[in-house]
Amino acid sequence: MGKFFKSDALLKLPNGRERSAPTVEKTKRVLRMFLIWAKDTGRIDKLPLPKDTPMGRSAKKGGQRDDEHDSIEAPAAEQS
Repeated sequence: MGKFFKSDALLKLPNGRERSAPTVEKTKRVLRMFLIWAKDTGRIDKLPLPKDTPMGRSAKKGGQRDDEHDSIEAPAAEQS
């Protein structure tokens, strides 16, 4: 995967011009999310991502996720 992240297939358009940074980052993010889904659902055993690839979420041991959406709690009711 590291080779793909540095390849012309990702970084350049068919006409040879460079892709914009947001487009490159979006493509990396979508690919990373797909690979995480494939691992979480048992379709692959190991994530084929470079170690320096940000995961976008923190993971707890035992496969439990600690997403920002999982940790949102309802606001406490105010007492007068």
